[in-house]
Amino acid sequence: MISTLNRLQFESSPYLLQHRHNPVDWYPWGEEAFARARELDRPLFVSIGYSTCHWCHVMEHESFADPDIAALMNRLLVCVKIDREERPDLDEYFMHHCQLLTGSGGWPLTVVLTPAGEVFYAGTYFPPRTRHGRMGMHDLVPRLAQAWREDRTHVLESVSQIQAAIEESSKQRPGLRPGNELQTMAAELLLKRHDPLWGGFGDAPRFPTAQNLQLLLQLCRHRPDRFRLEAVERTLQEMRRGGIFDQLGLGWHRYSTDKEWRVPHFEKMLYDQALLVPVYLEAWRQTERPFYRQVVRETCDYVIQNLLQPNGGFRSAEDADSEGEEGRFHVWTHQQLHSVLGAEGTRALASVLDLPAGGNWQGESGQEADLWVLRLPGGPGTLLEDEVLPSAQSRELFAVLRPRLLEAREGRPRPFMDDKVLADWNGMMLSAMAQAAWSLNDPGYLAVARDTAHFLLDSLRDPAGHWLRRWRDGQAGIAAQQLDLAALCSGFLDLYTADGDPTWLEQARGLQEIQDRDFLDSEQGGYWICSQLDSTLPIRRKEFHDGALPSGNSLALENLVRLGRLCGDDELLDRAEALVALAHANHPLAMGSANRLLCGLDELRRPRREIVLWGDPSHERTQALLEVVRRRWQPGQVLHRLHSGQSERLTRLAPWLEDLAVQAPTHPMVFVCQNHSCALPCGDPEELDGKLA
Repeated sequence: MISTLNRLQFESSPYLLQHRHNPVDWYPWGEEAFARARELDRPLFVSIGYSTCHWCHVMEHESFADPDIAALMNRLLVCVKIDREERPDLDEYFMHHCQLLTGSGGWPLTVVLTPAGEVFYAGTYFPPRTRHGRMGMHDLVPRLAQAWREDRTHVLESVSQIQAAIEESSKQRPGLRPGNELQTMAAELLLKRHDPLWGGFGDAPRFPTAQNLQLLLQLCRHRPDRFRLEAVERTLQEMRRGGIFDQLGLGWHRYSTDKEWRVPHFEKMLYDQALLVPVYLEAWRQTERPFYRQVVRETCDYVIQNLLQPNGGFRSAEDADSEGEEGRFHVWTHQQLHSVLGAEGTRALASVLDLPAGGNWQGESGQEADLWVLRLPGGPGTLLEDEVLPSAQSRELFAVLRPRLLEAREGRPRPFMDDKVLADWNGMMLSAMAQAAWSLNDPGYLAVARDTAHFLLDSLRDPAGHWLRRWRDGQAGIAAQQLDLAALCSGFLDLYTADGDPTWLEQARGLQEIQDRDFLDSEQGGYWICSQLDSTLPIRRKEFHDGALPSGNSLALENLVRLGRLCGDDELLDRAEALVALAHANHPLAMGSANRLLCGLDELRRPRREIVLWGDPSHERTQALLEVVRRRWQPGQVLHRLHSGQSERLTRLAPWLEDLAVQAPTHPMVFVCQNHSCALPCGDPEELDGKLA
């Protein structure tokens, strides 16, 4: 029997492996594909997506699995598949072209290149046949080949114009240092777009937008504002009560298709869990509502139970589709509920959840009306203080019904799990888990964070110690990019706060040094997406805008501020100033697309506070002082824990600690240092509480 497998069978990316049975003669990105295109003098058809992308699945089923379309593609083009999660640098570069050419973007992303690698056509999803004004693959493929064969002069002229536009858009010039007015302007813009009834910003579809909520909370921390805080709380509460949160299995779906957070796009991404945990933590710290602490625990528990691999590291995502349909694993018919709970149990469930007559979703076909996405009653009303379910009776009832429904759901075919481990997403989840461990004083979360850190150190570096981006099935590969290093650095810094082990500060400092060596623009400031050693793309770009993930420069800014203060290194703080000056001169930072960067700017402008705890970690008084620091913790502070067993190691990393280490108090003490000056040490928890208030 002749094998139907194409070249993608040898790849490790789950997304590429999903296409290994396609009749399309796919190549992975690399020189082999370009050599073939030059040999045959054909354009390259480059398709970019990811394993849990619903419309990527649709285009595969409709077109790439179709023998007739595949025959056209194989005869006229050289076809290349790219996993955007493995190669975000390529994705960003080609998405920029798509947005420039079409005014929009998305996935699947389709770009067509000359054999020399220059873009001359771009788009997103293409149906098999032309319909509703959208060109289909049956028409598109021959036209692309014909344009290259018969109108090459025009194609190459277009290539030159496109390349000139890309080069011009990539030029950045340093500017003046921005002040705090940008954060206030961005907050005012967010509040104008805020929905006071259901929370969220702008129209549907609605995304969690963690960076927006983080900016508002950070401003509330230093400048209390009732309207800002209410906007955040309304959003956080309605999200948790909505279908965007999995009420049975826990965890966050990708986004809501409606403004009431009722019906989600059902995929679950690791990075959404990672980015929302710190937001709910900060909401809990500011309001002391147990509701938010509960959501933090639910999210972390979902990640540990479902995404944590046995040997460490977090899997990437759960698909939206199962059995060929989006949401099939998660939604319920009345008959399914009745078969699990019986008539009485179904009525009881309706008293706890929002189960409107006739269902609340019609499915992909739009014909089934009796489908429910499980959600809690919500909508305009008072904010909850204590629990996700407000009454003890409803909590007790759901505690009985939920396990029965969950057991029944686990018997269904599960959505596909993308089990690759990505450096940047894992760095963000390490950061979230460490922050939860620190703020909640949870040794279980701290153990997971430590194990994750050790896994990343052991598995995502090559024998020479170079960081890599992706690990799967025991194999690591792809050189780490700047966002990978920045996210890992952030994770190790948060673990240092939670754990106090200098190992994590050493690793964070080392990761920053790699970025400064290989990615820093030393003349104008800021960090390139790709290393200066990477010649894959003709133009290197810097990214300051936050999308679903924070930009690498946003994370780098936060890391520079924290490391600069932890280590007493003003050069790092100078790099932070140069970064924000460049961003301010070249991007409309206050317009809502760089709010995580504005959070870093806010920390940079805050009066610096360093806390140094001296004392044996096992001493009762040391623990009492540490608990005060934990309770009074504010983002932007930094913490060192000094004791005789590690003072020499820490002072090598932070020479400014030498004077404090020399004092070596006989009893546990806390030094509170602000603006390059340390107050007299304090050994009384009550007195320390007043100092940190």
